[in-house]
Amino acid sequence: MYRPMQVAVAAKAALVGLALGLTLAACGDSATETGAETTAETADHHDTDHEHSLFEVPNGLPVPSIEIEVEPDPVSGVNVFVDITDFALAPEHASTGAVAGEGHFHAYVDGQKVARFYDRSIHLPLTEGEHLVMVELSANDHSTYAVDGVPISDHAEVAVPAPAEGHQHHDGVEASNPAPSLDVAVTPDPMSGWNVHAAVENLVFAPRSAGLDPVDGEGHLHLYVDGEKVARLYGEWWHLDPLTAGEHEITVEATANDHSPYVIDGEPIAATVRIEVTPEQAAEAMPDDHSGDDSAEHDHDMAMAGSAAALGVPVTEADTVIEIDVADGSVDRDDTRYVVEEGSTVGLIVTTDVVDHVHVHGYDFLEMTGPDDPVELVFTADSAGVFEVELEDSGLFLFDLQVG
Repeated sequence: MYRPMQVAVAAKAALVGLALGLTLAACGDSATETGAETTAETADHHDTDHEHSLFEVPNGLPVPSIEIEVEPDPVSGVNVFVDITDFALAPEHASTGAVAGEGHFHAYVDGQKVARFYDRSIHLPLTEGEHLVMVELSANDHSTYAVDGVPISDHAEVAVPAPAEGHQHHDGVEASNPAPSLDVAVTPDPMSGWNVHAAVENLVFAPRSAGLDPVDGEGHLHLYVDGEKVARLYGEWWHLDPLTAGEHEITVEATANDHSPYVIDGEPIAATVRIEVTPEQAAEAMPDDHSGDDSAEHDHDMAMAGSAAALGVPVTEADTVIEIDVADGSVDRDDTRYVVEEGSTVGLIVTTDVVDHVHVHGYDFLEMTGPDDPVELVFTADSAGVFEVELEDSGLFLFDLQVG
């Protein structure tokens, strides 16, 4: 488990050939309230994971912790299970003012944010291969919980097998009495997209049994937009990315563990609402607007908003250039802490003799490195604080970056 101010000491196997292939639209089995101040302002009404805003746990309050398990799903992708302490999930307060001790989760795959989620389990439809999954504790306003500038998160490596072949759904599982019932509400998120609340009765969510044989009264939900399945839900809440302008039909369906729909006299148990998306709400989904960073359609270059390519300058022309060389587990550097001015540019060059990932905590940069692939990164140090930089997979400390 990763906790603030700790450096992981268990060496992890090197990741080779990581793929950035998550598509949230492809679902697993079918393919101002009082609180502590953030250390940097969040963007104006933008739910973006790369504004580098941190929410420092106030002194005297319990420090939340997080631990994740990532397991291959029996059908496709992976299931992520989250254990937390001193932290309350508050989906109804998402995109409002930060309140100490509550919030939600942000999920990252191979350094790219792929989802905002509100429950302790989530299905991620990952492609076959090795992946690094990370989950961060997020405050209501989407800033990242932190202690002394170190984000509170946990990560795990997972080997995802090829999707199961020949998976068949039954026509339906006849619901027993009392049968599950659903009521769905879809409301605009104050920052971007839509929040779906599916109130459920007589259905026990069983994410660890997803893809297995049906058990009466157990299961999960499937979410559809305009007839297309977009997510598998292991709880009552889900965040939808911005939709195109016009009318849309949102449907939530109760399903058994094996993904067959629960039915009554052959009719699926489901709830549907129609929403009207205004042009202003739809504009959040435009590529030039970073408010849609919850979407997996933002590729790695967009996510790495501070990268050399995004800034358009050579790494050697940054205001401060930091060069790190790692060989045989030893770190060659000029100092263990580099102090830079807030708003200045930082150029980072990391050369290693092993395959690993350079992680700039707080700024959420996660870049693969190796003997033939040094990291060259340029970004603007636009958030004050102290941020740890490490080799993520091995937990090897590189240096602290002090901004301000």
